[in-house]
Amino acid sequence: QSTGRISGKIPVDITRATLLEGLTLRGNNLIGSIPWQIGCSLSNLAILSVENNLLEGTIPPQLGLLSKLELLLLSSNRISGTIPAEISSVNRFNSQYLWCYETPVRANSKSSLLYVI
Repeated sequence: QSTGRISGKIPVDITRATLLEGLTLRGNNLIGSIPWQIGCSLSNLAILSVENNLLEGTIPPQLGLLSKLELLLLSSNRISGTIPAEISSVNRFNSQYLWCYETPVRANSKSSLLYVI
């Protein structure tokens, strides 16, 4: 867990930590985008928390490959675009709403979703 001490981009090398279950990088000065490789390599990841940074770009659809993901925190960044279908259509979550950019998006009737807050 880190708060306030890290700047720069999220290093792609983080994906070498294949047994990682939680990654909390909130409240730093991270720039760039969320590496798509996280979704392809960190199959044990249950928590991804990168809120309160300076991240840009879109949410990588590869995050939908994280079958153990329970909590995804992305708020207070400069992320744009829509929530990828690969994430919003996953049926393993019990939440009724998907929260992104601090605006609720109603879950469709075919899925229950995680919180992206």
